[in-house]
Amino acid sequence: MKEKKKDGREEKKGLVELFKVPDE
Repeated sequence: MKEKKKDGREEKKGLVELFKVPDE
């Protein structure tokens, strides 16, 4: 359960960074 949460959090962060790069 803890491993799944960490994996999802890292994947979500990557998506946010990708969206922030073109957004700026």
